[in-house]
Amino acid sequence: MGPDAGLASHPTLRNGAEVLRSVLLHQAEQLTALLVEDECARFLASAADHRDAQGRHSLVRNGLQPERTIRTGIGPVRVRLPKFRSRTGEHVEFRSMFVPRFARSAAEAEPGAAWRFLHAMTRRDIFAALAALMGHNGAHASMSIPENTGNGWADRCTQLLADTLDERQWARIWAFEVEGRSVESGRVPDIIVVLGEDAAGHTRLLAAGTETGGDPWAGVLRDLRARGLRSSMDTWVSTSERWAKNDGCFTTDSARVRSSPPMLVM
Repeated sequence: MGPDAGLASHPTLRNGAEVLRSVLLHQAEQLTALLVEDECARFLASAADHRDAQGRHSLVRNGLQPERTIRTGIGPVRVRLPKFRSRTGEHVEFRSMFVPRFARSAAEAEPGAAWRFLHAMTRRDIFAALAALMGHNGAHASMSIPENTGNGWADRCTQLLADTLDERQWARIWAFEVEGRSVESGRVPDIIVVLGEDAAGHTRLLAAGTETGGDPWAGVLRDLRARGLRSSMDTWVSTSERWAKNDGCFTTDSARVRSSPPMLVM
């Protein structure tokens, strides 16, 4: 995964829900691109034995289609499908299980879908993530996902949520609790979320998880300290009674800290 993986550009951090949703949409675009790329590889492999008169593979990639935006359960996601051509002049048609052929909607926006997608990321569960994006269509599409693709996405989530952090990179850190919802099996847990904004205005998901029992923030603080944000987290704890008016965040240079995180409903 490249150095910009997990980053999304935002001019301000005024609205926590909008910022978090933008970060999740960026992750959804990466997931969709991963799935489509996997479909492309399998589509090419299905014609591996087809050759032209010179013995070359007859089916080859031929650039990308124009960018499209499709509606998902968590909001609009940008996609670009590949184009293919046959060296033997045969008609070639590629259809994606994850991107509607004509309609611009993979699923209708649904209350709680962003929570479910975020929760799927914390669990590294690609099938739950697809269900959040595509609704009932996700269960059917997920049947075509090879095990190595699901493992690859899980590895990306692990790297995003567990890699080493450079404390000097983050000019501002935001903390939220995303409120869980009541379902038939009981109430689902709130998700603790920490976002970081660098000097260039890029926002990244630094931590996300649930904790049962005791102080729900203790595990997140321990994790971020262990990953490199030691002095920032120590400052957070030692100055936890100082309020940052209105912005719900603290900056690492002036150590302004919310005494308690805002609650988001997504």
